[in-house]
Amino acid sequence: MYQARRRTYHVYVEDEREEAALPPVEAAPQPDAPTRFVGGGAVLGVLLSLLCLAVPALGIGLAPLGATTSDASLTRTLTLTLARHPAAGQLSLYALPVVSIRQQLTVAATGSVHQEATHATGLITFYNGLFSPQTVPAGTMLTGRDGITVVTSQDAVIPPATPTTPPTYGTVSVLATSRVAGSVGNLAAHDIDQACCGPSILAQNLDAFSGGQDARDMPVLTQSDLNTGRLALTAQVDEAAHRQAQQEARPGYLLLPLDCKMTFIASHAAGEQAASSTLTLTETCPPLAYFVPEVEAQAMRLVRIPPGSRLVSFVAFVAESHVTATGGTLTVEATVYLMQNRMPARPYPFTGK
Repeated sequence: MYQARRRTYHVYVEDEREEAALPPVEAAPQPDAPTRFVGGGAVLGVLLSLLCLAVPALGIGLAPLGATTSDASLTRTLTLTLARHPAAGQLSLYALPVVSIRQQLTVAATGSVHQEATHATGLITFYNGLFSPQTVPAGTMLTGRDGITVVTSQDAVIPPATPTTPPTYGTVSVLATSRVAGSVGNLAAHDIDQACCGPSILAQNLDAFSGGQDARDMPVLTQSDLNTGRLALTAQVDEAAHRQAQQEARPGYLLLPLDCKMTFIASHAAGEQAASSTLTLTETCPPLAYFVPEVEAQAMRLVRIPPGSRLVSFVAFVAESHVTATGGTLTVEATVYLMQNRMPARPYPFTGK
């Protein structure tokens, strides 16, 4: 809904001479009968400024000031009906081509969360060369070539070797964790390759250890980050949609406030650990407009000029609109400026012979 506030200022005209001495009212003031405005040039300037600001904003015509001096004015509030398929007494509501705008904006995360250093993990494979099973208990420590020690997390029950030619070792793999936190615990493959834990037992890490990270502060998106980005993106899209809709409106047509549908998507939500989020806003607007001369003509027909007066100028101000895709209403404040017709005094009848 669009609503405008309107103020009315009254300016009175006073002549320095007595009213009885005034000549009959003409269509325009005579040069030898000057008028003056009470309050001086400041009041006149305010009046002219208000009229100049009001009229262009409404797109409705106003007769040039200074051509005549009005004696009175009539102000009427009118409700004009708009429709896509107008009936008698209704005005046409015009649908312009649909405007669709899609824009993106990337916002940086301003929040953060502290992440402690993590321990690397990996698999230790044990080989048994005996023909009987052997067990390596959980908590067994093994040290690699780089001096980093890992600890097994579970018992390793190694099956016996198979009596083939040559014998086939029995094997089992168990999970182990680096005792040192951080990236330094990410052992390379085969960093551990040693006999241990009993006769004929060999321990190896066939694959690299992973998951060890150093302590760090991670960026986190906040709701404020997303809200600020959404407001900025909405302003950009609204401006682009209004500009495109204005380009679709032909001269003389006044665009009504846009009623748009918006779709908002964020690549990362608030609370997620991410350095940024890409916001995408799609706005679809079906612009509606009315033809200004039709509004002015309809208002002129509904405002009647009193007998004994003639029109000086006319102003129509659209104060409010309630419009849907199929129709609606305009609340119009129409002001008519009038010149009162004054008949000259009737002469005395001539009675001479």
